[in-house]
Amino acid sequence: MNGLKLILTAVLIAVNAFFVIAEYALVRSRRSRLEIMREEGARGAALALEQLGNINEYISAVQIGVTMTSIGIGALGEPALADIFKGWFGDVASHGLAVVVAVVVSYLMITTAQLIAGEMVPKFYAIDRAELVARRVARPLQAFSVLFRPFILGLTAVARWILGLMGVDMDLERRGGSPDELKRLIAESY
Repeated sequence: MNGLKLILTAVLIAVNAFFVIAEYALVRSRRSRLEIMREEGARGAALALEQLGNINEYISAVQIGVTMTSIGIGALGEPALADIFKGWFGDVASHGLAVVVAVVVSYLMITTAQLIAGEMVPKFYAIDRAELVARRVARPLQAFSVLFRPFILGLTAVARWILGLMGVDMDLERRGGSPDELKRLIAESY
């Protein structure tokens, strides 16, 4: 049973990586680049642009995905590893000490795997290849969003309400930069 739990944990880490990579691809993608890709007929560009147009909803979707998978990773992975390690440490130390050591070691192992494979690697990959990733994840992200739509809309409404109390309008378009920022952006594009 522990083997199955560890396999499911690895699958959940991969699913978490998908949501992380989708989030960073959406946030880092440049609309202008995706528009050019759409004009050139690049697969997924039109859907990625649509998702950028509804970025609040899709950020909510990926956050739900990240949260659900992270809870599953902890619920399955840590107890499975702790159970395995308990057997290893049980003969050497008292039962109480064996349980503590097993839980700490398994927690550190699961956390390390999750941070590297489920968070850091996908983030840096998406930052480097934002538009390519946005196009590739657009269809599965759309499917997830349709499946969890009521939940996504509800959580987005609550977030919008809380942000409204703090004076933040989620519906405002991103504002343009200063003249100096625009000059730097143009210089970077060459």
